[in-house]
Order: sequence, then C-alpha cells, then structure tokens
Amino acid sequence: MNLQPSWNVKPTQPAPIVRSGVDGPVVQIMHWGFQFEIGGRTVPGFNARCETVASTWPFSRALGKRPCLVPATGFYEWTGSGTSRTPHFIYLRDQPVMFMAGLWDRRLIRGAETPCFTLLTTAANSFMRRLHSRMPILLSAQDGLLWLSGQSAVEALTPLSAGRMAEHPVAPLKGDHAGLVAPVVQSDFGF
Repeated sequence: MNLQPSWNVKPTQPAPIVRSGVDGPVVQIMHWGFQFEIGGRTVPGFNARCETVASTWPFSRALGKRPCLVPATGFYEWTGSGTSRTPHFIYLRDQPVMFMAGLWDRRLIRGAETPCFTLLTTAANSFMRRLHSRMPILLSAQDGLLWLSGQSAVEALTPLSAGRMAEHPVAPLKGDHAGLVAPVVQSDFGF
C-alpha cells in the first residue's frame, strides 16, 4: 500500500484506518463519514458521540463488530467566529502518532457500496475545553489494540490524559502541505 502523507484530511475524503483482519491489524483506506437517510435526505455521519452511539443508527450496527483506529499526527480545532476564526493544531507531546477510536462499515455512497469510517467523540477534557466542548477519543497503543480486538466496550474506553496533549495556532487551512501544521508566529507591535 502506497500511503501519501496528508496534512488536511477533511470529512468525506479517504484516509487510512486500522481494523482487525484475519491475521492481525490491517491498514485500509476508507471514506470518512457514514452516510444515511433521514427524512428523505442523505446525511453524512463524520463523528459519533460515545454517549449515544449504541442507540444511534447506523453507528449502532457497527458497534461491537467493526471497531477501527484512525492514526494521525494531530487534528485541527477552530476557535473564534466569522472571519476571525483561528485553526489550532492539536497533537501529542510524547509521541508522533495518535490513535483515534472509530467504527467502520460499508455504506451506499453515490450508489456504490463503500468502506467508510466515523470517529468516536467524547466530552472535552480539561485541555480541550477552551477550544471545543467535544473531542475525538484518543487511545494509547495498548488501549487501541484492546478496542480493535473487541475486548473493550465503548463505555470502558479511557481517553489519553490532558497532560499529554499540546496545541498551537496555525495559518488558515488552504491546500494540503506540511506548512499547515507550522505554528503561526505572533508579533506584538505594541499597539
């Protein structure tokens, strides 16, 4: 598999995930977002709340059967409003890759059965609270393997501690290049 780096994966785009295979973990490219019909219109399900995932279709169909991990070097969260919104790059202080808990399934997308995934989210920890009220469930490698093997229920997932997380503001996200995760240099001209 020839994985190309990406610094700006957006919902509806393909991304690598790790799922269980016959001989152990398998990396597969999948579409980000379950799609389902509500009131005659198609709705994408990019994220699933861990508190309601068991009772929310179509996520409940994959729960307990199709866990996955979404590896990433970090993710973005925005603060502010209107034209003064600022993206922040969130990453781990102590390791280069994080693992976000997710679910995968096969859904009809534009008439074709497509492998897709959704991220599991939880209430923000003390680090994330100043940026957003929700966050992806970030797992250690050990907890990630338990999640993949089906040995860990969604209620038992223990997110990484806030002390392991870091962030910095970045320039507006345009394109897909390594410069997107570079810290924005703040200047103070005294006025």
